[in-house]
Amino acid sequence: MSVPSSSKGGEGSSSKVLTMQEKTFSRWCNIQLQPRNIIINSLVDQLKDSEVFIGLVEVLSKKSVGKYEKNPTKRIQLIENANIALRFLLDQKVKLVVVGGSDIVDGNPKLINILVW
Repeated sequence: MSVPSSSKGGEGSSSKVLTMQEKTFSRWCNIQLQPRNIIINSLVDQLKDSEVFIGLVEVLSKKSVGKYEKNPTKRIQLIENANIALRFLLDQKVKLVVVGGSDIVDGNPKLINILVW
């Protein structure tokens, strides 16, 4: 008995799940970021801006991550800011998957969704 192609899993269904997760996580992040007047339309795209990522980490933890580049213009500055936020999370005993600042800056949707989860 064969399975109809419309019900088979695959790349298309995986992509739909990621999109649905991103929309759900974006809505949740928007609720959390209301005090900072930050609105996320695309979680993956906007977390590339390390200031948005740091803002989310600080709002959730109710603590400052410390010094970081306030107006990053270079890729290395964005990655360093993301790494500062990730190190802060580790210091707060948050268990992280294998994710680095470059994964966030590069907009890796799977790792970003897992991180927010």
